[in-house]
Amino acid sequence: MNTPRWIDNKLSIGNIITIMVVAGGVIAGWYAKDTAIARNKAAIESVQRDMARIVIRVDKMESYQDDTIDRLARIEEQTQSMNDSLNRLLNKLDTLYRP
Repeated sequence: MNTPRWIDNKLSIGNIITIMVVAGGVIAGWYAKDTAIARNKAAIESVQRDMARIVIRVDKMESYQDDTIDRLARIEEQTQSMNDSLNRLLNKLDTLYRP
């Protein structure tokens, strides 16, 4: 009695071609993945270099900002000192020329 077989165990040219296409696809996918990984590593290194440059620039800008704040504080102190001196002079002039 012959029962129907769901899987044919014979190796045909169609099976060989299918196996080769699948193997080629697996190999192509593997190399595509390796290429993508290499590109991503290069991109990450580039971003890290850019971040290092940005950190240096931010540090310089913060230092410049601190220097500017210090200069403004000194200018404010000088202006206040001038204002005090002018007020003293004005008071002296008022006392001298008051009728």
